[in-house]
Amino acid sequence: MVENYLYHHGIKGQKHGVRNGPPYPLDYSKLSPEEREQHKKEAISTGNIKEADANVKYFNNEDIQNTINRYLKKAELHKMSNADLKTGKKVIEDLIEKGNLFVRFTNMGIAVYNNVAKVTNAINEGATGKKGNLPIIPGGGGDNKKKEKK
Repeated sequence: MVENYLYHHGIKGQKHGVRNGPPYPLDYSKLSPEEREQHKKEAISTGNIKEADANVKYFNNEDIQNTINRYLKKAELHKMSNADLKTGKKVIEDLIEKGNLFVRFTNMGIAVYNNVAKVTNAINEGATGKKGNLPIIPGGGGDNKKKEKK
């Protein structure tokens, strides 16, 4: 008796991930009348244009029109939902851009204030001999110079 034996339970020559299920679109001529009617109803409800086209002789005009309408409605819904996403993305990008602009202007305002405060403090100190009283805003523009090591 051989204890170490590898058994193969697949289909000889079949690749991984490849399924040998029914080919699509289905060929209605190979189906029973009950299966044909079931697949026809499914094709109409899902808007499966390829299946309806491949088996057009089993579809009446109303079935074909319903399949087309369903397909077009699905396509329109998909298009509209993508348009809403694009619009929302654009609104968010605009808000971020405006926020970044606000930050830049705020930093420029702080830089201008700090420069004015430094000049005013220097003038007051030179004239009165006392340290200037205008505070410098830390982390703002104009105060970002790297400090020299002593």
